[in-house]
Amino acid sequence: MSTYFALRTHLDPYCVQTVDQASVEHLASLLSAADPPIPHYLWIEQPNNVPTCLALAPNQRESKIVEALDKSGGRLWKG
Repeated sequence: MSTYFALRTHLDPYCVQTVDQASVEHLASLLSAADPPIPHYLWIEQPNNVPTCLALAPNQRESKIVEALDKSGGRLWKG
């Protein structure tokens, strides 16, 4: 936890929009398949079992994460 607080000045929250349910699932699989796996959590909306959100552990936007976002079709959300 102390590492997280030490990095907090370098961490920015971003919301990335994906095209559809399949792209969120694809992003989760790319993050899991990375070597080493990139910590994340896929929220599944109940009772429909629909993935609605994916959260990454605090990170410094490593190239593996950028690559996974690009491959999944994710883009910065602009409300």
